Amino acid sequence: MSAPDDKPTGGYLRFALVVLATAIGLGAVGWHAAARWGGLEIQAAVLAGIAASTFASLVGGVAVARAAARPARERVTGMLASMALRFVAALVAIGTVLAFGDFPAPPLLIGFAMGYLVLLAPDGWYARRALEGPSSRGG
Repeated sequence: MSAPDDKPTGGYLRFALVVLATAIGLGAVGWHAAARWGGLEIQAAVLAGIAASTFASLVGGVAVARAAARPARERVTGMLASMALRFVAALVAIGTVLAFGDFPAPPLLIGFAMGYLVLLAPDGWYARRALEGPSSRGG
């Protein structure tokens, strides 16, 4: 029987759950901190920024999942592509929210930066696990 990480879909689902749980926790912290800043409009902006960075993290994870199914030499290229894809998705997401959302920019960007930086941890964990491949995990 194979380990759950042997299948790219199982690994991505685990990654998505970790990212969403981390984003929810960060959102709770951001919600409480933003309440001190000025109320519901600020809280909504912080949450929108965290949501944009969460979206970017999940999009970058798709490239990792695709690379995990490839031979070992091709995995590194997939990991690099995932970092670039995450960055571009982050720029598009925050740019779209800034352009079309009705949020004050400073708290939106603070929430986005918090989310982007905190979500680097699960992104790096998932990329490292996928780069190692199933054979190095005893699968």
